[in-house]
Amino acid sequence: MKELLENLKSIEVSDAKGYTLIDTCAFIHIFEHHDKIAKFKKQISNGKFGITSFNIEELMYVEHKLHDNIKNEIRHFLKNEKKHYDGLKIININVHPGNINSEKKFIANVDTELLQIMNQDFSDGVLFAVAVKIGGDIITRDKHHIYNQIAETYANKHCIDIRNKI
Repeated sequence: MKELLENLKSIEVSDAKGYTLIDTCAFIHIFEHHDKIAKFKKQISNGKFGITSFNIEELMYVEHKLHDNIKNEIRHFLKNEKKHYDGLKIININVHPGNINSEKKFIANVDTELLQIMNQDFSDGVLFAVAVKIGGDIITRDKHHIYNQIAETYANKHCIDIRNKI
């Protein structure tokens, strides 16, 4: 799957203004539910959607845990839906999963207030920090850290829409 994901066009954070970011769990969820795939394709063909390089690494880390049907749906999408790729980009960031110190540093470089808010899950904080940097929205299935009241207030202050549906 890694080689298929690498076929997606990559852009830098500075070129991702206004993109909607898809969290790893939301990306997987789309392909767990066959009826959501068509809606996803339609939305990315009409908009600016991104998956951070950080989230791609997370996806590669959990790939072996995914059911074969989900992996097949993702591969099929990546292989056969090239016409939709233009709306889905990998947003390169210089932080990698599993290195908590670099995750914290990345978040703090964007906003120390965000670092305090995301003190339970720095990987979600990385996605949130990218959203702040690009003025983008977030699609996530995470209901613990990004969907708490303090984080929601912070998101509203920065005009970030956090959704759990495509």
